[in-house]
Amino acid sequence: MNSVTFSGRVGQDPTSNTVDDQPVTYLTVYENRRTRRGTEWVNDSPNVWRVEAHGELAELAIANITKGNIIVVTGEAATVTVARGTKME
Repeated sequence: MNSVTFSGRVGQDPTSNTVDDQPVTYLTVYENRRTRRGTEWVNDSPNVWRVEAHGELAELAIANITKGNIIVVTGEAATVTVARGTKME
């Protein structure tokens, strides 16, 4: 598995569920990207991360994280390719 650490802004309030009698919290984090064009830095499309927290961490996340919070995430990454212009829900 690939290990990642990134920071970003939470896009909407987290949701939670129970899987195999364990709490799971889901959130979407938007990581801003800046690109240099000539001598100027401009905003590019953000990276969108779908994050899952399990167990005790899930309970802490649902109780303390809300839309708009800036958070740092460290964990294992799984990749999914999405075509440009596709709406992420």
